[in-house]
Amino acid sequence: MENASVLEELKFGIGDGNLQYYLYNWRCPEMKPENIGLVLQ
Repeated sequence: MENASVLEELKFGIGDGNLQYYLYNWRCPEMKPENIGLVLQ
């Protein structure tokens, strides 16, 4: 996937910390809970 082109179109800056919350509604295939992780920094 060409992440840069998608993120740029949505006005996301790579690594700039400015997030647009509408990306939380991004649709993805169904996943099993054991395949999902969360990274906190």
